[in-house]
Amino acid sequence: MSGKDKPVDLNACYEPIIKPPKRLLKEWEDGPKPTPENASYTFRDIDGTEHFCCGDTNIAVSEHFRPAGKQPEELIEDVIQYAARTNRDS
Repeated sequence: MSGKDKPVDLNACYEPIIKPPKRLLKEWEDGPKPTPENASYTFRDIDGTEHFCCGDTNIAVSEHFRPAGKQPEELIEDVIQYAARTNRDS
């Protein structure tokens, strides 16, 4: 077998070059604590449905807003205006 025909050990590509400190290995082993900020994401399905996922929960977001009703942007504006009126009155 010539040098170019030798099989390549792909697992060797993933071996660490240095040995990390025990503190860092412990941190990697424990991993970050999941929170809605670091464990949630959204995606759009093939049919256009938008989904919000957090842990084992998957919510089809577009099902919560009627096409003929107010859009999410309008609802957020309403909430901001309501909060501004409420804080001004108190």
